Formats: sequence, structure tokens, C-alpha cells
Amino acid sequence: MFVRLLAILAFTVVLTGAEQAAVTTKTLDWGSIVSPEAAAVGDQVEIVVTLSEAERAKGGILRIDPHWYKGRDRGGVAGSVGKQTINANQETYTFNWTIPAKDGITAISLVTYLGDGSWSGKRVTGTGRIVVK
Repeated sequence: MFVRLLAILAFTVVLTGAEQAAVTTKTLDWGSIVSPEAAAVGDQVEIVVTLSEAERAKGGILRIDPHWYKGRDRGGVAGSVGKQTINANQETYTFNWTIPAKDGITAISLVTYLGDGSWSGKRVTGTGRIVVK
């Protein structure tokens, strides 16, 4: 729990002076996903995934596929945030990604999974969310 709290504090993004961007943390059985609460089209965002010791020990690939939404309707997959090889000694993984321009985009769902790198070979999943302003 202490490690998750540190991850939340460590990855608060400073915009200007004392102004800070709000972040959202999705806590899961296998770790957590920290991302900005909101961003605009064209903004580069930082997404930080923290993995439990048990999941790190299993190895594999950590991957994030962003799905974009127009209201409540899923518009589709918006490219890839990326993938990283899981290292047993590395607790946090940082991804930088730019919010794409999509017609009527209102949100991004950060579909995050661990396994062999493919959706069919996943062992655990979770989602983060960014509101697009």
C-alpha cells in the first residue's frame, strides 16, 4: 500500500508554477495505473503502471492499447501507447503518449494487460481512463 501511495505522489505532473494536473489512479490486484484525469487532443500524457512483486516475477510483456470514445460509444482503438518487457526488479513502467484527434472524442480507455503481448495471451487486465476536454 505504501508503494502505491508513493507512486501516486511521485507521478503528479506539474503544469506551471504551483498548478498541478489532477491524476487518477486505478488500483488493481496486480498493481496500479496512474494517468492524467483529463487532457486535450494533442497533449502528451504520462501513464505510469506499477506492478506487484508477484506479477513482476512472472515476467512477460506489459502493454497498453488506447480505446477512444465518443460519448458512451466506443470509436475504436487509437493506435498503441506501447509495450515493455517486464523485469522482475522493476516496479514501475512509464509510457508517454499523445492524445490523438478523433471526430467527437470524449475519452480514452487505457486497456492495460500483462502476458505474452497479445490480447489472447493475457493473464491479467485493467483499464485507466482519461477524459478528453
